[in-house]
Amino acid sequence: RDVYKRQAGNWAGLSAGLAFTVLPVVQRYQQEGRSYALVTACVAGAAWMLVTALQRKRRRYWWGCAALLLTAGLLNWFSLLALPAFAVTVAIAARRGARRTARAW
Repeated sequence: RDVYKRQAGNWAGLSAGLAFTVLPVVQRYQQEGRSYALVTACVAGAAWMLVTALQRKRRRYWWGCAALLLTAGLLNWFSLLALPAFAVTVAIAARRGARRTARAW
């Protein structure tokens, strides 16, 4: 249950998601049929899987993170720029402890 309330709560997440969907740039690319919304969803899901993997230490979350990043990379190779950020997060988690890193996200 606490996995979903890491940052600011359910209402903050819902508000951010709704605000993202009404941004003019996002709407323009949705109308053109581009894959940017799907790429964004994959990278956001991979970030969630990464933080959950660091907290719970289960392989299925690592595999989920890898699968989502692979999907995002196949859709748009610029999404692979998230990999260095994820690597830094894992390095910090190994150094400081996973619980503190997950709280920082």
